[in-house]
Amino acid sequence: MNAVPPKKRAQSRPRIPKGYRPNNLGDPHVERVLSITMAVATEVSVLHDKIDTMARLSESQSKFSIADIEAYEPTAEVKAEREKWRKDYLQRLLRIMWEDIPDAPEARGTSYSGVVREVSGE
Repeated sequence: MNAVPPKKRAQSRPRIPKGYRPNNLGDPHVERVLSITMAVATEVSVLHDKIDTMARLSESQSKFSIADIEAYEPTAEVKAEREKWRKDYLQRLLRIMWEDIPDAPEARGTSYSGVVREVSGE
């Protein structure tokens, strides 16, 4: 019996952000903690959307697959509900910054993607 050697997986390079790191808060350690916090917040938001999708699918059908979850297209109403949840979530998460930074009230109207872009320095 001829054994076929397993294919070697291509070594992928780690994704490294390009450009400068923002230093709006004056302390690079605080910036790092904020970056970590926002990365985790982004993952929580993605999980929230996925759970919401599964809940909506379970209301309409008794069984669904991963493909059904990936193919789900939210309606405009669902998108608006999710955007409201994200806005409220970010306000709770970043409340202390918006209270402590004098010009932060302007940021309250910023969308989720706008805040992520601002914090990530894109």
